[in-house]
Amino acid sequence: LRAGGNAIDAAVAISLSYGVVEPMMSGLGGDGFYNVFIAEGAKKLIYNGTGPAPAAATAERFAKGIEIKGPLSVSVPGKLAGIGAMHAAHGRLPWAALVQHAIGYARDGYGVTHRHRDITRDCRALLAADPDSTRVFLGDDMANARLGALVVQPALARSLEVIAAEGWETFYRGTLARALAKGMASRGVMVTEADLAACQAEAGVPIAIKYRGFEVTQTPPNSTGFVMLEILKIAERFDLAKLSDAERIHVLVEAKKLAFADRERFGTDPRFGEIPLERLLSDAHADAQAARISMTQARTVDLDVPMAAGDTTYFCVVDADGNCVSGIQSLNS
Repeated sequence: LRAGGNAIDAAVAISLSYGVVEPMMSGLGGDGFYNVFIAEGAKKLIYNGTGPAPAAATAERFAKGIEIKGPLSVSVPGKLAGIGAMHAAHGRLPWAALVQHAIGYARDGYGVTHRHRDITRDCRALLAADPDSTRVFLGDDMANARLGALVVQPALARSLEVIAAEGWETFYRGTLARALAKGMASRGVMVTEADLAACQAEAGVPIAIKYRGFEVTQTPPNSTGFVMLEILKIAERFDLAKLSDAERIHVLVEAKKLAFADRERFGTDPRFGEIPLERLLSDAHADAQAARISMTQARTVDLDVPMAAGDTTYFCVVDADGNCVSGIQSLNS
């Protein structure tokens, strides 16, 4: 921002840097959604950087269940395509300049935090299953490293240098894509060079509701951002200001249970299934859901599928002109 960039430029730099210094949460191998507001013309846009399953990931292949860790859990990584498309449409500074921060953190290192140390310890077995992650994250016993000890990732720095020099497309349809596909094949990952080449970010418009006079926008499916909007619609049926702290928390938790049940029931890739968004975000559905909330009893969550653990990381940037990027990234679990 100080260099004359806008919120989109800053979001790209943040996104790439997070992938280096917060490797347990997001990275080049992950996905992201970016909710963008362009002040000139009051444009509201969404950039969907979530890659699909690889072509080889058939239902028959996962007849016994979907892997959530290890080589068979890997989908096509869409994050870079998402921020690349966003920058191409709205960025002000050169792409290569925005990658330099991440290159520096990878080349020169970043300091171990309490959280980094704890997650490295908890994921030791998973990290030890791969020679590269063993070398980077378990070398010199990083799980017991002193706070501030440097984590250096020279191979990642080299990849980022290629991305800076050749552009983000190289990750999908260039020299880096070929190297990446070869490396994934050697590890038993199903993502192929053809899968990478077919990956394109989706640009679109957000879904939105009115909440107590404010317009709230969210990312449309395949995102499950509609859950947050449904929760707000349900909560709007209650005079939260007049409730006690305990009652207010109870209402919000109960609303969340009901909306998350809808997520498990309807959340999907819209190319493969219908999601009744108009009904889920309607006043009638919010009324019906709110009526199910008892002020004296907590609802038992009854879902047909087990809840899988997962993580996301979030950032928001607003610049002096009023442009805004609200970004969420993940490696799932």
